[in-house]
Amino acid sequence: MARYPGFVGPAYRSQSKIASDDALVNWYPEKIENPFGKVEWALYPTPGLEEVATTGVADERCRAMFTINGRAFYVAGQRLIEVFADDTILVRGTGLGDLDGSPATIMSNGDAGQQLGITSGSKFYVYDLEANTLTFVADAATQCGFIDGFGVLLDPQTSTIKLTELEDFSTLDPLAVAQRNAGADRWSGMIVSHKEIWLFGSQTTEVWYNAGAAIFPFLPNPSVFINIGILAPFSVAILDNAPIWLGSSTDGTGIVYRANGYAPQRVSTHALEYELSTYETLLDAQAWTYQEQGHNFYVLTFPTAGRTWVFDASTGAWHQRGEWNGDDYGSVPNFGHMFAFGTHYTGDRESGKLYRQSVDLTTDSTGRVQRRMRRAPHLSKENTRIGFDKFQLDLEVGLGLSTGQGSDPTLMLRWSSDGGQTWGNEHWTSAGVQGAYSARAIWRMLGAGRDRVYELVVTDPIPWRILDAWIDTRPGTS
Repeated sequence: MARYPGFVGPAYRSQSKIASDDALVNWYPEKIENPFGKVEWALYPTPGLEEVATTGVADERCRAMFTINGRAFYVAGQRLIEVFADDTILVRGTGLGDLDGSPATIMSNGDAGQQLGITSGSKFYVYDLEANTLTFVADAATQCGFIDGFGVLLDPQTSTIKLTELEDFSTLDPLAVAQRNAGADRWSGMIVSHKEIWLFGSQTTEVWYNAGAAIFPFLPNPSVFINIGILAPFSVAILDNAPIWLGSSTDGTGIVYRANGYAPQRVSTHALEYELSTYETLLDAQAWTYQEQGHNFYVLTFPTAGRTWVFDASTGAWHQRGEWNGDDYGSVPNFGHMFAFGTHYTGDRESGKLYRQSVDLTTDSTGRVQRRMRRAPHLSKENTRIGFDKFQLDLEVGLGLSTGQGSDPTLMLRWSSDGGQTWGNEHWTSAGVQGAYSARAIWRMLGAGRDRVYELVVTDPIPWRILDAWIDTRPGTS
C-alpha cells in the first residue's frame, strides 16, 4: 500500500475546490520533533469545554478575562466577576459600559498600585484590588495597556492616547495626551508589547516607546512606520511574544499579520484569505490566544459569519474549530482565556457561562461530543480512472471506553469521485474496543474515480489521534 500524501495536514480550502479542498476541523497538526518517530506529523484533538460556573444571566456575554498575582477575573456583560480556585464566582462590580457585547480590555499595575484598569463600552473604570471596589473614571477609552507604571488609554474617536498617573489608574493626567500626527488614518487599535505601545490605524501602524520626555514620556519610534494597519480592533493579540492582527492597508484587507520585529509577516494563506473575502463583514472579528502543550494558538472568530479559525505559531498551520449544528460547523461559542489555579478558563460569548478548557475533554459547550473532520487532498493521476481497493487509517486504536458511547468507537469515511463536487454514502468501521491495540481501521472495495477526495469524521468521546493513512490503488480504464 502507498502512503496517502498529505492526509495529515492543515486546512487549505482554495477558491476552486477541485484545486484544493483540504478541511481540518477540531483537530490540529503537530510536528513530531523526534527524528526517529514513526511519522513526521500527527493530528491531535482540539480541547473540549466543561461548564464550571454561570452567572445565571442568559445574555451576559464574556467580554474579557485577566489573571494577576493569584487572582482571576472576567467581564460578563456589565459585571466584573472574580473566579476562585474552587471554581466559585463572585460579582465584584456592576454597571460597566457594554456596547453590543463588544470586547473589554483589562490591565493591572501590580503590587505597586493594587488596581485593575478596565475599558468597557468606551468607558474606563478602576477596580481596587485591596478594597474590592469598582469606580468609573473617564469616558472615551476602548482599549488599555500597562507600561512602565502608566496606564495607557486609546480614544479612537479623537485618535489620541491618554496616560494615567504613575501607579494610579484612578487619576488621568489632563496634560498627558498625545494625538496622532504621523498618519492621516485614525488610531483604532492598540496593544502593549515588549515595553512598547503599538498603535494601529486603518492603513498604517506606529510604535511608541518611553523616551523620558516631560509631561508625556512616550514618543513614536522615528525608525518605525508600518504601512499596514488593522481592520478589526479586537483582532489584535500577543502570540508567543509578538503582536498578531487582521490587517488592512490602502491596497486591501483580510490578511493576518504577525510582527517579526517591526516587520509585519503574513501568516494567513490564500485559502483563508479567500474564505474571509466571502464573509459579510470582518469588522467584528475577535481574537484571543493561549498556550497548551507547547502550542501557541491564535483563535480568530467572526461572529457574523459564524466561523472560527486558529493559527498555531509552533507549526505555522491553520485549522478550523466549531460546533456542529447538524448541517455545518458554526463558530466556537467561547471568547477569552486565562490560566489560573492550574486551569485554562474561557468564557461564553453569548451567556454568563464559565468553562474549563482542556485537551482531556471531548465535549463542546452544550455537552455534546465534539465532531471532528478531516477532508484530505485530492488523489488523481493525469485525470485517468483509478481503482481504489483499500484505505487504511493509522491511528491510536484500543482507546474505547468501558461503557456507553465510545465503548466501541467508530470512524466514518465517505468520498467524492468528482473532486469534491458531490459525495457518496457514509461507510463506518471500528477503531477498536478498549485494549484492542492491534485493531486496524480499514475500508475495502472503494470503487473508482478520476479525482478522488476522502473525508473522515469521528463523533465518539475518545482522544482521536491520527498518524497517517495508506491507500491501495490500481490503474483503471482511461
